[in-house]
Amino acid sequence: PCEWCGEFLLRQEFADHAAAHKGREAREVPRADTDPPKVPCDACGMMVPFETFADHAAAHRFQSEEVSASSSRPPDLLPCEWCGELLLRQEFADHVAAHKEREAKEASLENFNTPEVLAARLVEDLRSIAEPPGTDGQPVLPLGSVANFDLAVDFIACARKLRQSRGEVESKLEIVYHWTPRENFQNIIDGNLRVPDGKQVLTKTDQGFYGAGIYTSPDFNYGRAYAYGTGACFLCIAVPGRRYLASYPQNLGKPCHPGFDCHVSADGNQMEWVFFSSCQLLPCFLVEDATHALALATANKCLSWLSRDLGEGACHPISS
Repeated sequence: PCEWCGEFLLRQEFADHAAAHKGREAREVPRADTDPPKVPCDACGMMVPFETFADHAAAHRFQSEEVSASSSRPPDLLPCEWCGELLLRQEFADHVAAHKEREAKEASLENFNTPEVLAARLVEDLRSIAEPPGTDGQPVLPLGSVANFDLAVDFIACARKLRQSRGEVESKLEIVYHWTPRENFQNIIDGNLRVPDGKQVLTKTDQGFYGAGIYTSPDFNYGRAYAYGTGACFLCIAVPGRRYLASYPQNLGKPCHPGFDCHVSADGNQMEWVFFSSCQLLPCFLVEDATHALALATANKCLSWLSRDLGEGACHPISS
C-alpha cells in the first residue's frame, strides 16, 4: 500500500508512484489546516486520508479473501491410470513405479505358470522320483512313470478352468484308480483313458450303471476284477469338479448330468467315480500291490505344489 494515499500497487509500479508523491510534496508547501483528515487503518496501521479510507479497507478485505481461498483450495492432484486414485504430484512417480513393478511380477508369474510349464515340471517330478535306480540297481518303480506331457498340458488347462469356474473346493485334485487288462496299457499311456463311444472305445461289461463314462475309484483295491488277471492299475490325478450322486437304473448309460462335471455312485459307499472328459484325468503310474504305496506318495508330493500353482495364471484352451 502507498503510505501517502493508501492505494495498493504492484511492486514494479511502486517506485514511480512514490516518486510522484515526493515530487508533489516538493512543489507544494502543505499547510496543516488544509491537509485532509486522516484515519488510522486497523489492518496495516497506516494513516489513510478519510476520503480514500473506504477503498483502502475494501482492498484489505479483498486481499484477505484471496488468501483464505488460496489456503482452502485443494492442491493439484493427478489421477493414477492404473487404479484411478488421486495423488499429490510429489507422490505420483513412486505410486506409478509400484504399479509397474507389480504388473511385471504378475506377467512373470503368469508366464511361469502356463499349462505347458506346469506340465513339464509335473512330468519331470513324477519321472525323477520314480525312475532313479534303487539300492539293487533297479528303478524305484519298475515301470517308472507313464505321465505323458501332452496329456498333462490338457489336464492342467482343464483343472485351471474348473478352478476358475467352480472355486477351490469343488476343483480339488484327487487320486483315483483304474484297473484294466494288459492289452489296454499302451493306448491309455498314449491317448489317456477315454469315454466309450461304441466304435473306437468299447466297454466289456455294460452301458455304465452310473453313466456312460470313464470308471475310476478313489480306492486302490476297488475294481481289481477289471484287470482280468493279467492287467494292473493306473494311478491317476483327477479333477472331479462338481459331483452328481448317480444311481442305478436312473443313470444307466446316461451322459453327465447338466450342471455337473462327474458322477459318483450313490450306493456302494460312493466307490465309483465316472468321468465324461478325458482331460479330467492324468495317468501317472501303472502300479501293482508292491509299488502302490511309493507311487501314491510320489503323486501326493506333486499334488501339493500343483494344487497351489493352479490358481495362479490365466486359463488356456484345451486341445482337442
